[in-house]
Amino acid sequence: MEASKKSRVMIRAFSSRNFRLYYTGQAIYLIGTSMTQVATSWLVYRLTDSAWLLGLVGFASQIPTLLLIPLGGIIADCWNRHLRTEGA
Repeated sequence: MEASKKSRVMIRAFSSRNFRLYYTGQAIYLIGTSMTQVATSWLVYRLTDSAWLLGLVGFASQIPTLLLIPLGGIIADCWNRHLRTEGA
């Protein structure tokens, strides 16, 4: 598939209102999250002048992700994805 055809196929997804809303929401969320991480790191370093504390804060911000992702995977694996409806 040539590059211009790939571009048209990818852009076609934006014709869906739901996809545009999802994409815009994700973009805003990621920009906000990145700004928060940068501002927190900057504040910690400005207040303490400690690279060690800066690293500690960066690591501590990832602890919920490190704990919740495996737990979410376990729950997802145990959950029945093929729910049957009554009378079907």
